This record gives sequence, structure tokens and C-alpha cells, in this order.
Amino acid sequence: MNTEEIFNLYNQLGSYSAVSKTLGIDSRTVKRHVQKWHEENSFASSEASRTGIPFGKISHYWLKTKNEEGDDVSLFVKNQHEVMEYEEIRDALIKDLEQFAPVVKKIDYDVLPQNNQHLVFIDPADLHLGKLAVTEETGHREYNIQTAFERAYIGVVDLLSKAKAFGIHQIVIVVGNDILHTDNGRRTTTAGTPQDTDGQWWETFETARRLYVSIIELAKTFAPVTIVYCPSNHDKVLGFGLADSLFSWYRKDANVSFSNYGKSLRSRKYIRYGSNLIGFTHGDGAKNKDLTSLMQYEAREDWAQCSFSYWYIHHWHHKFRIINNTEIEKDHNGVTVVYNYGSIDPSHNTSIECVRSPSEPDAWHSHNGYVNTCAVEAFIHHPTKGQVARLTSYC
Repeated sequence: MNTEEIFNLYNQLGSYSAVSKTLGIDSRTVKRHVQKWHEENSFASSEASRTGIPFGKISHYWLKTKNEEGDDVSLFVKNQHEVMEYEEIRDALIKDLEQFAPVVKKIDYDVLPQNNQHLVFIDPADLHLGKLAVTEETGHREYNIQTAFERAYIGVVDLLSKAKAFGIHQIVIVVGNDILHTDNGRRTTTAGTPQDTDGQWWETFETARRLYVSIIELAKTFAPVTIVYCPSNHDKVLGFGLADSLFSWYRKDANVSFSNYGKSLRSRKYIRYGSNLIGFTHGDGAKNKDLTSLMQYEAREDWAQCSFSYWYIHHWHHKFRIINNTEIEKDHNGVTVVYNYGSIDPSHNTSIECVRSPSEPDAWHSHNGYVNTCAVEAFIHHPTKGQVARLTSYC
């Protein structure tokens, strides 16, 4: 196809990647053709040529004209050839990584006795990298990008050290869950709610990626690692981009598993370990009372073969645990209350547990009395005995 035909197809499909898939050519080739058409045919290119301005230097311009009634009209136009699409950035990253990223061979892990083989689930939940909390305003400890990084990493080091005594057969690391406090350069959440922030959005993105890589590199020295991504309400766009960058980063590492399913934007995800069926969700979507029936339906094949079922949810920043629609544990201000739940059998009832957050309350949370016990948590599962331990690293 010639340049004009590719440009027309681009206008129909709306993205370089869509044209690339349709024609079976590289997305960067599509972009070159689109740029070439703009340079040869667009109003901006002709005006740039007339005035001697290099077309490649023009990112936007004002078009002043008149409407049918003769009124003056001014239009602000962005040069289309300057637009960078996420798919294009990702494809370019993958191509570069294919050339330079090393192949990491399988580590020869120690063989554990069968009774000492445990799944360790680690979840530095609701870190909110980029959140700003000032003691003078909140009455609580300071919280910023550096604080968040240190709490998460030190917490994971502590949890892995404690978990080692059980015998680590496999590690699941959950990423996402409001890892980033904002989702754009305007310092708002995905839905547009303004936030008190520390640093720029790209600083938090790069810090989060550095944190996750540090945690994964440490964890895989203990046992094979599986990564599961939970989309969340503060950072649904940048959070997915972060997960996708990890997906690309670890695609050649034989010790790290991060599937398309694990990376997807599904609100609820499931893994199975022996007779354990474990569900993950952020917690801002489906009601807690509906999670058991959703698990029964969405993971019905595994449900039929498992004796134990668990949900780990997030979003609320404080601990609560529900079994058989009965709350058996909850963090209150300054104290954790564990209720007497009698003869509830965990092998026949789904446990729904909210994971604590290491982030401090900011001004809004402090003003409204939403004060949490800051911690990073891990959970130990035995293949046939279910959840056998819960580990906490308080911040």
C-alpha cells in the first residue's frame, strides 16, 4: 500500500497498532507513512514551508479563519504526527528488550519435604506512591515517595525472613492496588479527584517500577515467583502501564511467571495452590457479600476441587476479616479486635480478608477519622491444610 492508503486506513482505525495488525507491518513503519503524508499534504506543512519553519518542530498551532456567517474563528490544533500511543511505546520497549534483556535461567532451588512446601502470598497493598502526608496537618508521621519505598521494601525483606522458617515452595506477589497515588500530570485519581502529592507522576511511576523489580529480584532467590496485577481506582491507567512494563521486563526470566491473565484488567483474579482457591480484587467493585458466589461461578472448575477458599481484598487500608458473613476481626483506632467466632470451619466457608496498607493517613483521611495501622502483610498457605499463618511487618 502507498502512503495515502496507509494514512486513510489510519484515519479509519484510529491507531498505529491497529493498522500494524491489519497490514502485518511494524507500527513504526505505519507512523513514518502517516508523518510523511502530513509533511507532504497538511495545511501545517504548507504554511511551514512558506514561512521557512521546519515542519518537524511544530507540535501545535492556531488556525484563524472565518465561518459561513463571516465571523472570526480560531482553532487550536495539535500536530497529529507528534502523538505517541501507548501501544507504540510498549512495542518499541519490547523490541529493545528483545535485543538487550538477558535470558535468566531457572534457579536450582532446594527440594523441600512435602509437608514444608508452602505458598507465600506477599502484598504491599495500597502503597500510594506520591501521597503526601505532613505531620503538622495530620498529627501522624510524615509520608512521601521515599518513605513509601522504604516501608514496602523493608517490609518485604522482613516478611520473607519470617516466612523462610515455614519452607517456601512458591511466592505470589500482588502488584497494583493503588501503587500510585495519582493517574496523570494533573495530580488526580483516574476519576479526577485531586490529591495532595509528593513529586511528579513520572517520578512515582519510575520509583514504583524500581521497587517492584527490587522486591521480585529478592523474592526469586527464595522460590519461583508468580505476579498477579490488581487494577485499582487511583491509578487504573498508569497502574496498567506499570504492570505491563513488568510483564515485558520479566518475559525471559524462567523464575518469574506473569501471564496475560495475571496482567489483564479483570477486576477479580484467581489462582489455585493444592486445595486452596485464592481470589484477588482491589475492593472498590463487587460487594463483599457477593464475592463467594462470584468465585463459585467464575472459578467453578477449581472451586469444585478445592477444600479452602480465600479472598484477599484491598482499598480500605485497615484489617478486617469475614467468614460466613460474620466479621471475626477488625482494626479499630489503636486496637485490633478478634471476635470469638465459635465453630466456623475454614474448610467449608470462604474467608474474606482485607490487607493492611503501609501508607499514612493524609489530610483528608485524618480529618474524617480514617486512621489505619500501617503494615505490610504476607500469608502462608499449605497445599492441603489451607492458610496456616499470617505474617505482619508493622511500619
